[in-house]
Amino acid sequence: MATASPNPSPTALSVPSSSLGAVVLTESATNHEYPVHVINDSPNSLVARIVLCYWDNIMGPCVRHLWNSEAQGMHVPQSALDYIATHTLSGEITRDEDDPTIDFRFFLIRESNLIVTSFVFGAIGGNESVVHSLSIVVRQEHRQRCLELQALMSSWMLRGIHHLRVYLEKETGDTSMDRFTPYLMQFIQMLTSLNESGLPGRISDCDIDTAFNPDCGCQFDGHFLCRAISSHLISARCSVVVGDNPNKVNKMIATLGLFLDSAERQCSRFVLYGNKSCPYSPDLFLQGFLQSASGELNTSLKDVHLSQRPTTLIDLTTQEVKFSCQPHQHLALQYRAVKRKLNELWTGRADNTFPFRSIGAKIILESHFYLLPFFSEMFHTFDEPETLVTNLFEEWKLLPPNIKQHEAYISQFISGLDRKAMTLIRFVECETNCGQNPLKISVKKLRQDLSLKVPGDFSIVLATAEKLKPGIFHFVTKGNNIDPAEFLDSF
Repeated sequence: MATASPNPSPTALSVPSSSLGAVVLTESATNHEYPVHVINDSPNSLVARIVLCYWDNIMGPCVRHLWNSEAQGMHVPQSALDYIATHTLSGEITRDEDDPTIDFRFFLIRESNLIVTSFVFGAIGGNESVVHSLSIVVRQEHRQRCLELQALMSSWMLRGIHHLRVYLEKETGDTSMDRFTPYLMQFIQMLTSLNESGLPGRISDCDIDTAFNPDCGCQFDGHFLCRAISSHLISARCSVVVGDNPNKVNKMIATLGLFLDSAERQCSRFVLYGNKSCPYSPDLFLQGFLQSASGELNTSLKDVHLSQRPTTLIDLTTQEVKFSCQPHQHLALQYRAVKRKLNELWTGRADNTFPFRSIGAKIILESHFYLLPFFSEMFHTFDEPETLVTNLFEEWKLLPPNIKQHEAYISQFISGLDRKAMTLIRFVECETNCGQNPLKISVKKLRQDLSLKVPGDFSIVLATAEKLKPGIFHFVTKGNNIDPAEFLDSF
């Protein structure tokens, strides 16, 4: 890192080389020096700056570290950085430094045409707990896109703050920032990939055909496509598609994208063409990856349980459809995955054991990629009989080959699922006095009363109900004294 001159200025003093991006030294209006990481990214990057601030008992709000997007080509005045520090931390004077809560802030800086999303949290600073804020700075022209991705960005930042807390307590000086920078680079890379290859708000607006278009080639097997769509609906409409042909992978992604709403499509992406590649990104609804000739992936799926939703894995090469877990199980698996990840960061050693004992499996962690045969130990094969998607597929054949009509018809199908799910929710609330009493009727009787006699149909409707009213899946299984891991076997 460069050494500051006796009369430092707000501009960069020197730019040494670094594998994490160039590091320069600047100072704020309060005469407090802080390092800057210059992150080299794509011009399509959404983020202009990421600012880490902290409360100093003598100086007040101070900038601690700045991550600068070199591709943005926009100067953020020092007054704007000082305003971010003051605006996020001045109201936190009475905050308990040991409070684990992470607060959210969103505001505009009109003078600089900037949008700021901030997260206020307590963490170790030096030898004591200090209130910090981590802020994402976006240009005003990207306001609409920033609002569309707000939930996704917040999820990544909350997870990143847990990592940062470990680094601040474990490391000293700027070492913690060096350790945290790769995570922010993955975050920016994920946002960039959504801008470069993300799904549009309407599938009809993209140039990629869907499997419902009879005029396009390389159609999928009907039974395989129905299983893929059914598992996609059961796993909270979150799927990963792998294959050796980028056109087929993108066609499957576009097909599954028909079953998402506009906001969910904004958090989905097609597979990247050419030599471009992006690692697995938790919390995306749809993403695709290419396999090599030997069946290997250029990414790791060990973080699949860090996502907020369960995941379906669709292998176009072997025509296998697998899912990670039931919706009601995912919260416990996510907690254990986060705990394992933080333990790895603290100890510096990778935990090669699979701690999710609720599904009784182990997984072999590879340093660079996963071999597809290992998926069978982490994902469970999906092959439930169902009629909802099968009937949809048969009715689709009667429609003219018009993508807009297909999109409207599937939208009507999703609305029908929502109505069935609301019927299930109201039925359970009526039977249990809004959850005050246990559910006394059996699952079989519940299926009969709702005319969902096929196991796959009931799973799809119950997963949709879980999305509309979280906890309903576990309440139904618990009310019948059924082990959630054996729920499907009880049919």
